[in-house]
Amino acid sequence: GTGPASKSVQFTHHPQQEVIMDSPAPSDVTALPIPGPLPTAPDWRWWLRRLLVCNPFFLVSAALLLFAINRLSLDPAFLGGEEPKLFFNFGTLQVYGGLLALTAALLSRRQIWYDSSLLVVMEHGLVLVPFILIGQAALIGQGLAAALITAGAVAVALRAWVISRWFPSFNLPNRALLLGAGTLVLNVIVPLWFRSVVDQQSVHDWVGPNRWLWLLGLPGVAAAANLLPRPARFDGPNPESPWLPLLIYAFWFVGTGVHAASVGYLGTGSSLTLPLATPALVAAAWTVLNRLGDFLPQPSLLARRVAMGAIALVPVLAWREPSLLLATASFNFMGFGLLAFRGRAELKRHAAVLAAVSAGLALLGLPPEWITSFQPDWSRVEFALALLGLFTLVASGFSRHPGIGLAAGVIVFVGWQQWTGGRDAWQLGLATVLAHSLRWQSDLQGTAGLRWTAAGLWLLATYADATSGNWNSEAQSLGLLALAAMSWLLARSAAAKVVALVGSIGLAVVPGRWLIGHLSAGTWALLASFVLFGIGAWFAWHRRQPGEQPARSVPAATD
Repeated sequence: GTGPASKSVQFTHHPQQEVIMDSPAPSDVTALPIPGPLPTAPDWRWWLRRLLVCNPFFLVSAALLLFAINRLSLDPAFLGGEEPKLFFNFGTLQVYGGLLALTAALLSRRQIWYDSSLLVVMEHGLVLVPFILIGQAALIGQGLAAALITAGAVAVALRAWVISRWFPSFNLPNRALLLGAGTLVLNVIVPLWFRSVVDQQSVHDWVGPNRWLWLLGLPGVAAAANLLPRPARFDGPNPESPWLPLLIYAFWFVGTGVHAASVGYLGTGSSLTLPLATPALVAAAWTVLNRLGDFLPQPSLLARRVAMGAIALVPVLAWREPSLLLATASFNFMGFGLLAFRGRAELKRHAAVLAAVSAGLALLGLPPEWITSFQPDWSRVEFALALLGLFTLVASGFSRHPGIGLAAGVIVFVGWQQWTGGRDAWQLGLATVLAHSLRWQSDLQGTAGLRWTAAGLWLLATYADATSGNWNSEAQSLGLLALAAMSWLLARSAAAKVVALVGSIGLAVVPGRWLIGHLSAGTWALLASFVLFGIGAWFAWHRRQPGEQPARSVPAATD
């Protein structure tokens, strides 16, 4: 029938029989999930396919090329002299670079984007390697160096033309090419500059120029990456990846650093040290923070905080050279200070903390004679520990956790013990805990007990201190009373009552001990009489009248 009450007929075929059944209307059908095959662990074939998709053969090929050049350069039987080896190495690298560019162009014509993009990235990663050999050529002869520079520049220009002509979809804007040309010019100038210093003076006079190259030249190269254009979109195919220009520029930066290090080794005879590379690494770290948007459309707050933390730690690499530690940490202090005032709201507090850390590291970079003038028997390690303790104390003022208060008390105890030989260390440490307890979270279990314990121990230390006639406890008592009064006026907290009580008792300890030793029993009895009278009057005033009900709080009306 065709009416709404009619039923549809469904034929289900089974391997052994054919069943004809009536099924309800489509609106009443309940779909049951069909169980699928159970997942299996990937075997070695799956991993092999994944590996081949990434095409590791290109990367292994480049690594073997560099290894072969290194071994052949050290082989005394290969080509005989130094100059033929230099020509062979330089020519091999240029031929291999041209092979990468041509293969990438051919693969791009077939729209094989991953492999063609990988080859272009590899070509840019190796583009500065031949120029490392020019420093060696400059020692052999200025004409040889000029010839290799000219040949290398022409080869780089031809490869760039091939890629731009036959692989136009690769994400390398004109501004990046201009920055690459500037980096190439710097790599050309360095060996020529080195040769002129060698001709006019001696090889060992390259120490000064090499230092300026690492203090200004390499940081400038790292900072220039911020001139790259920002990515316009993130949904393009492989050759349009937004992070490609920054990745390629990173290869240029690393290649320039390797070139500068090799020329420095030829001139000074010593390898590159971490302190000398610290300014360039600081500039690179700030660049990464500024360009996080090249990798992520919307960088998370955690990613930004991790990048900022890494920046703050980089100056530690210059620990062995205090002047560079002072310079790099001071630069970070100014950068984080600017972010604390003008940066994003959710990062201001984090930037302020890192500015304080940078300030502490800058103080560690002060000249040693300044530290010894402050404390003659202190080393830089002891000065660092003192600054760390001071920073912890300042930071504890922004925390409400009892554990931070205990840590601050321990730091005061250890620091004061080292400073004065142990005098009043326990008392000052416990006073710090009591002062910090005015900010503790009242909902944490055990907070009140911990406060009363610290108060009792402080009173015992105060009593022991009063036996020696030291009036330091009076100053601490006055300080605790002042803090308690301020806390009561601002928050009306119960902790303020405890600290005020302890401060009042501590204020009376020293005069009380004097009175105990100088007043007679009759005088004490008279004073006790008046004190007990006052206590009795207080209790009488607060006693409830017969039939009086305790006050109850009335809940506020709600809409």
